[in-house]
Amino acid sequence: MKFDLSQYATVEERLAKFWADHPNGAVITEIAHREADSIIVKAYIYFERDGDLVSTGLAEEVRDASPVNRTSFVENAETSAIGRGLANANYQVKKRPSLEEMQKAQRGSAALRVVAEPIETDSLDDVQRRTLAKLVTDLGLNKRFRPYASKVLGREIVEVADITKREATTLIAEMIREKAAQEPES
Repeated sequence: MKFDLSQYATVEERLAKFWADHPNGAVITEIAHREADSIIVKAYIYFERDGDLVSTGLAEEVRDASPVNRTSFVENAETSAIGRGLANANYQVKKRPSLEEMQKAQRGSAALRVVAEPIETDSLDDVQRRTLAKLVTDLGLNKRFRPYASKVLGREIVEVADITKREATTLIAEMIREKAAQEPES
């Protein structure tokens, strides 16, 4: 996936503009949800510390979604949430997604976590199976799913039952990235 990265501002650039406009403002973050290997952070944006809430932003990161996330997935989620909160407050500077988000998409490390009821085994759950089936159809992978999954996961996949829950998360994230690459940029 290729983007003109010069069209996107960093979260730092958005923050600089925000602080210049609102030196008495506030950017507050909190952990909205945390599991061992994933986190959702919410950012709150205020033009005045004691004023009304202007906007919020949410971001999710998964620990093993990228090499940086192995050590800094919490920090990445916080930065992304702030960037989204600032974009929601019209601090887009250039295009809406931040440069960091677009770099992540370009690297193909965007992560999707399918939230489902925990189960005892490591096999796919129904939500993951349905999500995979829809993406296979959307991407036209019906006849070449096994070689595609084998390539993405780096090991031979003989049947869908061979795919673990963690692998399904990786596979779904890659398929969503590819689907997004096929859609025209708005």
